[in-house]
Amino acid sequence: MSALTCILLSSCNNDVEEKQIAIPDEEQTIVAQSGGILSFDNEAAFWEAVEKVRNNETSVALLTRSTSEDDFLSLYREFDQAMEEADNFYQRDGGYEEFKQKFPNLYYPQYNDDYSAYLPVSDEAIAKLVNPEGKVIINGEERDMRDVFSYVNLYNINTLIISIITTFYCRLFLI
Repeated sequence: MSALTCILLSSCNNDVEEKQIAIPDEEQTIVAQSGGILSFDNEAAFWEAVEKVRNNETSVALLTRSTSEDDFLSLYREFDQAMEEADNFYQRDGGYEEFKQKFPNLYYPQYNDDYSAYLPVSDEAIAKLVNPEGKVIINGEERDMRDVFSYVNLYNINTLIISIITTFYCRLFLI
């Protein structure tokens, strides 16, 4: 009887497919995801992840050891989706209000003739690590990382970007 049991056990085939995740040899900052919010052990771990995302050294999927980027909806992904769909809304009557309802987490300054939608976080790398409401958990504390609340903020961010690009090109051609 025990021989028969051994044969049966050894001949069983496990039909469950497992997804293998390629993890680089380098040590990765591992973050937890709880209720759609990424959680970091401390401030240093969060800023390390921001720098890795900014420098394209890693993806959110690798940070969370997830099989797909789709497992976490970031504010940046919501913004990206909104930009893909914007023309469908903006070209019809009432479309702008519909658009704002579908993507309520974006910043809509409605300043002069500007009815665009903007990321409410000035740093794209941070926007890729926060949930659509701009939140992240650091050291057990939920934080709101949104920092764009006025058109002046947008103007200052764009002025800074233009200044950096201008400086880069001036140095490039003067060398």
